[in-house]
Amino acid sequence: MPWSEQRAFPVDVSTPSAARQFITANLQQAVGEVPGVRAIIDTAALTISELTTNAVNANATSLTVALAIYSDHLRLSVTDNGAGMPKLRSPSLQATSGRGLLIIDQLARRWGTTPTADGKETWAELSLDPSVTMPAH
Repeated sequence: MPWSEQRAFPVDVSTPSAARQFITANLQQAVGEVPGVRAIIDTAALTISELTTNAVNANATSLTVALAIYSDHLRLSVTDNGAGMPKLRSPSLQATSGRGLLIIDQLARRWGTTPTADGKETWAELSLDPSVTMPAH
């Protein structure tokens, strides 16, 4: 059974920052000062920021962030009721948006979107370095 934590957030422009703080604090609490874990915390914070930004941009009115720690990966997810399903884009060099899922596609071992009764869950799995031993929960 993985260690997990989740939290509902109000949806506004501050949501990505609050979600980053939530993920960072929970990962630091869960794993402590395990050598080599700082990089995965930073990657998780960036990933959740991109996922929550997509929900805010989709005009969601409810949003829940979840984190699960497995022995070999982290699973981050955002469940929201925003319109549409996220998809990879090919933005022009001049575009000021549209790169979030491209970033996640490069950072995550896999990611996807699952329809829910009220909207969708967009999730990403981040591989853990085999040399990093995660505490048992």
